[in-house]
Amino acid sequence: MPNTGKKYYVEEHLHRSPMHGGIGNVDIEKILKEEGFQPIRLPFHFNHSLFAKGWRFISFLIWMAKIPAGSVIAFQHPLYARLNFRLINKIGNQRQIKIICFVLDIDGLKDGNNELLQKEISFLKLFDLFIVHNESMRKWMVSQGITGVFAQLEFFSFLAVPFHGSRVRSNEIVFAGNLEKSRFIEELTSVRGVDSLAFNIYGSGRTAKITPAPNIHFKGVIPPYTLPASIEGSYGLVWDGDSIDGEGGSIGSYMQYITHHKISLYILAELPIIIYEGAGAAYLIEQYKIGITIHSLNELSSRLAGINDADYKEMVANCKALSEQIRNGSQTRKAIDFLLS
Repeated sequence: MPNTGKKYYVEEHLHRSPMHGGIGNVDIEKILKEEGFQPIRLPFHFNHSLFAKGWRFISFLIWMAKIPAGSVIAFQHPLYARLNFRLINKIGNQRQIKIICFVLDIDGLKDGNNELLQKEISFLKLFDLFIVHNESMRKWMVSQGITGVFAQLEFFSFLAVPFHGSRVRSNEIVFAGNLEKSRFIEELTSVRGVDSLAFNIYGSGRTAKITPAPNIHFKGVIPPYTLPASIEGSYGLVWDGDSIDGEGGSIGSYMQYITHHKISLYILAELPIIIYEGAGAAYLIEQYKIGITIHSLNELSSRLAGINDADYKEMVANCKALSEQIRNGSQTRKAIDFLLS
C-alpha cells in the first residue's frame, strides 16, 4: 500500500462468537489486522456499568488525542457502540485523516425504517471513501447523494474451510440462514413440482409454521467456519423475505441492493447458486457463470430439468475457481488497496 501513515480500524466484531452471526464483519477485521491496521478497541465492550462507561470515555479521549494526522482509519457501518460512532464522527472532521467506510448493512433500508435510514444517509455523507457490496449498492448510495470513491467487494471474504470432494447434479437444494427471517420456507411445500425437489435446510430459528415434509430436511446448526466443507446438496439457494414469488417484505426488498454472505458460503461449498433475478448480486451470478437466476421458486423444477451434466460441471468449476479468492480475502484486500492507492 502506498500510504505511509499509521493505519487503524475500529474493532467491534473480532471477539464475538461466530455462532452469533456477523461472520463477514469478523473476517473483515481479521483481514485488516493482517494488513497492518491497529485495532481501536474501547475497553469493557459488553459491560454497561458506570465504571465501564467511565473507562470507555477515558479511552475515547485518549484515542482522540493520539491518532496522528495522515493516518487511515477503517470502520464498518453500522457502528453499534455509541462512542465508536462519536470517535469516527469527530476525528474525521478535525484533522487530515483518511477514513474508509465499509458499508456492510444499511439498517434503515433493511428494516423499512425511513427515520433511521435518513440518519444513516446523513452520516454516510460525511465520508468519501467507501467499500460496498456491489454495483447495485453503489448506484443506490449515489442516488441518495452519497458521493466519493467506491470500491466493490462483489463477494464477501470468508476465511473458512472449503469443500473437498465432487458435487453431483441432482435436484437437492441447500438453504442456509436465519430461518425465522426466511418466512418463504413456510411455503416450500406449495412450490410447483415440489415432489421432484429436495431441500436441505441449515440454520436456527425454525418457526411453528414450517411444516415437516418428506423432501424437506432440517440439518440444524453447523459452526460457520466448517459449514462449507460439511454442507450436503447440489445447489445453494439465495432467497429472502416472505414469499416464494420474488421479494416480500422489507428484508426481501433489501435483497436488490446487497450481496449475501451466503453466496460466498455456497461458492466455498462448490454449490452452483440459485438466486432471485431482482437481487443486487444476480448480475454477478450470471457474469461469473456460477448459477442461475429465477423470478419465482415455482420455476425451480423446470429450470433444474433444463440443466445437463456438462452445464452443472461448468458451474461447479467456476465456483471452485472463485473459492480460493474468497477464502484468502482477496476481494477485501484489493478494495483496501484501491482506496489507498
